[in-house]
Amino acid sequence: MMHTQNISTPLATLIKAQILDKGPIPFSEFMHLALYHPELGYYCNPTINIGAQGDFSTAPHMSSLFSECIARQIIEIENQIEKKPHYLLELGAGRGKMAADILATLANHQALPEKYFILEISPALITKQKDYLSKQIPDLAHHVAWVHQLSELPKPFQGTIISNEFLDALPVEIFQCTSQQQALQGFVDVQDHQPDGDFVLFFEKSTEPTFIHCIEKEMSQLIEALPNNYISEINSNIETWMRELSNTLEQGVMLFIDYGFDRHTLYHPDRSEGTLMCHYKHQTHANYFSQVGEQDITAHVNFSQLHNAAQALSLNTLGYTNQASFLLALNILENIDISQDEKQRAMQSHALQMLLQPHEMGELFKVIAFGKKFEGALQGFSIRDYQHRL
Repeated sequence: MMHTQNISTPLATLIKAQILDKGPIPFSEFMHLALYHPELGYYCNPTINIGAQGDFSTAPHMSSLFSECIARQIIEIENQIEKKPHYLLELGAGRGKMAADILATLANHQALPEKYFILEISPALITKQKDYLSKQIPDLAHHVAWVHQLSELPKPFQGTIISNEFLDALPVEIFQCTSQQQALQGFVDVQDHQPDGDFVLFFEKSTEPTFIHCIEKEMSQLIEALPNNYISEINSNIETWMRELSNTLEQGVMLFIDYGFDRHTLYHPDRSEGTLMCHYKHQTHANYFSQVGEQDITAHVNFSQLHNAAQALSLNTLGYTNQASFLLALNILENIDISQDEKQRAMQSHALQMLLQPHEMGELFKVIAFGKKFEGALQGFSIRDYQHRL
């Protein structure tokens, strides 16, 4: 049984009361509440702050050059989709920075979509996005519409679905390997069953069909090589997510950008404590029971799992590469603004290093694309394509 002393919050109190009333909950349920509780979850909290001064910064906030590359890839995709109208869908748009930069770039190329949809469940973030877009692109903001669920999108939906650092925040299960080559499921309880007790994590044999199915599918060939007490995470909802996205998309491309690995790298025997990370005021740590509702919780993405889910749905995997190769293939270095002053050039140089250097985001972040009724080559994967690793 694992526990660490945690700083209590209103959401922590609420979750403890639920556990004391109804019993322990799977870790995925704890993570879902911590991030998406309608009033107190991290992403629904009005004080959420993403960007240079916030809890964490994403690639679109580092440089507009990132989103300009995404926009150029979108144009290539749209040019290969005959059916009109074309739509864009962004899964979870943060503060709206990527949406603003993509729309501005598409407008410059006379390639605006019929509508730019944002899937967002957080009222707090929708408010921030609307405010940001109305200030940054007042002439283009009317192209944006918000949906709370995929069923609200128009049908048929032709175009591009884009996701930047969305998958890493989907709730995951924690599992622990045993000497009998089994995987136990992680559950959250309250120490000594007292309202002021700390959260504790414990493992037991699962009775949940989705967890058992997912472990068997993802881990059956790997588990023999993993040491006793090996701990990691698994997302048992990826198949469901991909099915819903595929059902939404009539024709076009899904483009995912996130940090993670192929299956064999993610579940390497040396990575024995998993990949769960918390982000709080630009500090990174591993105590997910601390500051519940006030910090981000993420897990690295298993791109092999994503690829397999897409294959099962008869989608085409169009490419898989690292972020640096993707951005370089889309000519990020050729679009640098050379008219800037010395200070701006220094800031841009630093941003490019963050986006491209292997020890920063360049190698850890990956890009994968899936096509539906779409088989064209994509420029973003023209330098390197690592599909064979999947």
